[in-house]
Amino acid sequence: MSQPPPRRKRTRPSNIEGDAPSSNRTTDLRDEDRIQALVKDAEFWFEDGSIILIAGDVVFRVYKGVLASASPVFADMFSLPTPGPRPAVDGCPVVNLQDSADDVRRLLRLVMPKNGACVLEDLNMLDISAGVRLGHKYQMDTVVKRLAARLGQYYTKHWAGWRDPSRSSFPECLRGTAAIAVVNIARLTDELWLLPAALFECLELPTLALLSGFKRGDGTVEHLSHEDLARCIDARPIVKRDEIISAIDYVFDYDLKKCANDDSDRCYATLHALQQDPGFLYHDYQPYRDFTQRKHSWSKRVRPSLCGGCYHAVVEREEEGCKLFFKNLPVYFGLEIRAWGKV
Repeated sequence: MSQPPPRRKRTRPSNIEGDAPSSNRTTDLRDEDRIQALVKDAEFWFEDGSIILIAGDVVFRVYKGVLASASPVFADMFSLPTPGPRPAVDGCPVVNLQDSADDVRRLLRLVMPKNGACVLEDLNMLDISAGVRLGHKYQMDTVVKRLAARLGQYYTKHWAGWRDPSRSSFPECLRGTAAIAVVNIARLTDELWLLPAALFECLELPTLALLSGFKRGDGTVEHLSHEDLARCIDARPIVKRDEIISAIDYVFDYDLKKCANDDSDRCYATLHALQQDPGFLYHDYQPYRDFTQRKHSWSKRVRPSLCGGCYHAVVEREEEGCKLFFKNLPVYFGLEIRAWGKV
């Protein structure tokens, strides 16, 4: 069972003012010339900005006070004395970052959005991934929590949220291979309650997509750890097995007490045919896969042949089976998640 993460100490990154990585340093130029040799970011270069950030070959000029209020790491970085003279341009301190320019830009959009407010629903997975990774690095806890909560609207730990029809309208850009990034975010931030639903989304991916990973905005690709990849691969046949067992032994089991058809043999024959159809059981019947969108894959096939009582009994049993599956979802991946599956 996961424990609350220990309180992190404020650490001063080594890549602060004057300590840029070698790829960012031009030793034979003055600071002003060095800035001119870089690309000014079109979105975050304010002439009245009070701090200059260098990321790769891109330079940002933003507001020191805004960054300091959002991040204790930046606040310490700006306040602590530095050995030797502090690099500056036009009286504006210069800070070298080892993050990619794309990540920094996406973080700044969260911290100082142009329209005055950051709308979580407008963010794609590239924004959220960068925001969480850099937000965690610079201890922007509020930013990280808000982004994790946004992901939790789809990668939920609550049964009511899992079966909510609105879940099917969650943006495609936050699903699919984005789940690979969600798994890594859960590991990084210790928001482990995101893991079961995210790993299940990964399990649903074609194998090549699962192995190819998630491409970030800066072009780098992240993958699942070997352990989490093994969890997905190992769980696939077990999930399919349980779907088939549930279908044969429970969902499509005939219940004479629920049957309202004068010719009860017709209802029995219809349900029995589903239980004996390998193509249906192995390929067509996937009740656990995207529960909110399945719309009873078997419905059109059997609805004309079942009485109302038998039809609704099957629907109820299928939902009960899905609820049990969701309750046990962490178990498929060898996880134990506190308060999992509560309504």
